[in-house]
Amino acid sequence: MDYVDLIIDSLFEHCNEDLQEILPVLSELYHFTKDYQFDEKIEVLCMKNNLCKKCFSKLTTYQEEDLIGEYMGQPAYQTLYHRVCPECGYFVPEF
Repeated sequence: MDYVDLIIDSLFEHCNEDLQEILPVLSELYHFTKDYQFDEKIEVLCMKNNLCKKCFSKLTTYQEEDLIGEYMGQPAYQTLYHRVCPECGYFVPEF
């Protein structure tokens, strides 16, 4: 186990697994150390908990129908889902 894993584990214990406390600290650690493991952990935690990677707010999911052509003379649509942060506008494309 390397030092990054130890730091992350200690942070989770210290913050009682409160993501609103953990994520900003991980972000600061990433910006100071440039160690990609901190950024990867932020990405995973945000994706699992439907949070914005930039400001850590809850993401809103939008659904839209996209015309993709025709099928047997009728318009064919594909349902697309997008997640957007209402606070900062961060956009997560189709998932």
